[in-house]
Amino acid sequence: MNSITQKNGKTKQTDYVLTPMLDELVRNVEFLGENVWFPSGAITILGGRKRCGKSTLALYECARFSVMGKKVLIVQREDDAGLVKAKLQCMGADLGNIMLYKRRAGGIEYCGFNAGDLRGIVESAGKMHADLVYIDPLHGLAAGRMNDQQSADCLIALDAMAEWMHAAVHLNGNHMLTRELFHQAESKDRRWTPAKLRKAFSLAGLGQARAAERGSRSIVYLKDPSEYSGEEAERLDMGSTPETLAKEWVVTVPR
Repeated sequence: MNSITQKNGKTKQTDYVLTPMLDELVRNVEFLGENVWFPSGAITILGGRKRCGKSTLALYECARFSVMGKKVLIVQREDDAGLVKAKLQCMGADLGNIMLYKRRAGGIEYCGFNAGDLRGIVESAGKMHADLVYIDPLHGLAAGRMNDQQSADCLIALDAMAEWMHAAVHLNGNHMLTRELFHQAESKDRRWTPAKLRKAFSLAGLGQARAAERGSRSIVYLKDPSEYSGEEAERLDMGSTPETLAKEWVVTVPR
């Protein structure tokens, strides 16, 4: 098939083809222990809410790979070395294939790391020819406040607020009064202050505008046109914007 493209005012013929994925060959892809969740030479991130078992599951994978003869480097700061060893033993790990990264300060060794340890971690992995490097928590390699667990927890809170905000506005017809959204949030969770909710606006896909009429009432609305349906979707196709629809809607709302 052919297509025509324009570049610098000149017409150019471009050829392209569609190839079924079934006909494609997989090349240069290897997986650790033939586990498709662990491509060799890549990063696998295990995410989830606090205390949902991420560390335990990841440690189990370390134990499983060690039994396969894979070299594993564990970099963590939640448990002391003795507890990590006890867990690995219960999981049936081959401890001979596992190394634990420690810091040394004042002649004392202890589990822990931060952004300044990145070079040491890389060198340690190279020395032992590690097949797998387990880092927990990943934000521990970030500098500044993001190295703090509380900072990482706030991201989870923002996600929860954003999900709720999106659902609340969508159920209201894709636009609602800002004060009403904040009132509902406070009744749901008193920690969800207006200031915190504003931080979650972008994650929720919301826009905010002042009403064109009837004073200065503020409106929040979903910015994604694909969220709309029916007559509103038709108007968006004709050139209206989600903000315009929200401003027109607020005129119909009694004071």
